[in-house]
Amino acid sequence: MNLFVTCGIIGVALVFQSCVISGNGAGAVESRYRRLADEYDSKNPVREAERDFKKGSYEIYSAKSFSLYYPGLDIEVGEAVAKKHGVKHISGTSDEIESDAHREFNLAAFHFAMQYNQRKMQLLRDSGKLRGE
Repeated sequence: MNLFVTCGIIGVALVFQSCVISGNGAGAVESRYRRLADEYDSKNPVREAERDFKKGSYEIYSAKSFSLYYPGLDIEVGEAVAKKHGVKHISGTSDEIESDAHREFNLAAFHFAMQYNQRKMQLLRDSGKLRGE
């Protein structure tokens, strides 16, 4: 095989690989993060906290940053509530931002969790469930 044909084959392979990676890999991930951001933006965190509380679900939300984080709560309070009542982790959150879409998702998820956790804490305090009742 001559050098020209070999270079052509390698070039086509590299173009194909980059299309596959950007089209199905990174593009799909970006799309997923944007969809999740829209999902969290459209939720009503206060209403969800109240609905979950009425069902007997007292867990709070956590998000991942350098360490486990409970948006809207002091770390010690979040840890105590999580230990007593449980925690639901928002998968995909991170303090290592991968892209603009990932940043949008993180902001939407943290904003949702902050309002949800604050409302859930208020309900737990008012009901006496923080004291073990």
